[in-house]
Amino acid sequence: MAAFGQFLNLLEWVAKKHQVLFARVNPDGTSQTCPKCRTHTGKKELSFRVHKCDVCGYETDRDRAASEVIRLRGLDNLSTVGLTGIENAYAVGLPGVDEKSPSRSEACIP
Repeated sequence: MAAFGQFLNLLEWVAKKHQVLFARVNPDGTSQTCPKCRTHTGKKELSFRVHKCDVCGYETDRDRAASEVIRLRGLDNLSTVGLTGIENAYAVGLPGVDEKSPSRSEACIP
């Protein structure tokens, strides 16, 4: 786990150097949460590789669902000015982002 922490520190340093937003989120329970309705779906065995929500019916790969939850947590913590201190902070892939917004290669929200 120490190597992953060093990787995140390096990634954060590179993001700051290139003036790209970098945000850390709490990864706890990401495979137990539905990314569509945010319902707690319960603990799953590692051998169970599919996320299926009994509430909304959303079904996808377990790892993809967890990554969607992490992305949503990052976006929940994002503020266009407040948290980042960057006056023109932006989030790629959000509805309402116009063509003048930076491309994916210019923006990063892990």
